[in-house]
Amino acid sequence: MNICESCSNEFNDGAQCYVCKKHYGFGCAGITERGFRNLGADRRAQWKCLQCIKVSLSPSRPSSETNPGGNSGGESATLDVAGVVGWSQQFQVLSKTSNLLKLN
Repeated sequence: MNICESCSNEFNDGAQCYVCKKHYGFGCAGITERGFRNLGADRRAQWKCLQCIKVSLSPSRPSSETNPGGNSGGESATLDVAGVVGWSQQFQVLSKTSNLLKLN
């Protein structure tokens, strides 16, 4: 049994962020259970919560954090494929929710 970091409800199955290690129920994670399962084992293991995705997308991070090797070649923060998939699915959930609210 886990406690959702976002809503504090208990849940049996959800997602764990591989960066911060926090647990989220699928509803709060912004991904459906089916969508999470479809990611495959490797991408599920690299799933990021919305907060960690925001940090990895932040252009204001110092280059030493963006590139731990210390090369400050003006590189922006990188985003892995699992983060893009998670972000895309979270956007789809928000978009559907927005459309439902407009209908009401």
